[in-house]
Amino acid sequence: MVLFPEGEEKLIFLLISNNIQPVSTPLIKGTTQYDFQNGEYLYRDIFVTGEGNFAGQEVICRGNSPIWTMVYCGAVDQGGMSDFLHISGAKENIGISKDDIFNFLRKALYKNSEEVRFGFPGRRIYQEEKWSYSEIGKKDFRDSPGFSGDEHITYKKRLVYRLFYQGGFLPAGWKNSQIILEGLFKPKQEV
Repeated sequence: MVLFPEGEEKLIFLLISNNIQPVSTPLIKGTTQYDFQNGEYLYRDIFVTGEGNFAGQEVICRGNSPIWTMVYCGAVDQGGMSDFLHISGAKENIGISKDDIFNFLRKALYKNSEEVRFGFPGRRIYQEEKWSYSEIGKKDFRDSPGFSGDEHITYKKRLVYRLFYQGGFLPAGWKNSQIILEGLFKPKQEV
């Protein structure tokens, strides 16, 4: 499966590997937003963060039409997690920062960019010194272009990051359907 024309397969991860800064005025107040343009393709990531937890959506557009999307929810903790969404502040810091975790994640995603987060069945692993990245993709939406999966990062064998994702390719007629749906939310005109 090829999402982009030859030579652009890694587009979704160019943002991750190029250290792009967030936009100054995100489309949704209170969120962080990253945009990356490459020719006719636009990658956009909009997310919110809490105390160690985060959630967001990535979208890829060709021209003005969305062609791929993924939603995600996860958690990160420098002290090691005992459970997803349960961050224990009682654990000692194991000598890493959130930046360390996300820098390793960027490397792992870039090294595996043609397979991760596209729902290819099976497990992918990337290891470097005391770090380990593991992703399990599932193509589990029957007769649809959808996928889901989860990924983990461990440091010294302690879980420090976990993410669940779900997404898919958008059918060609999706934009037309979106315009029709937007009409449903306009206020009724007085007669």
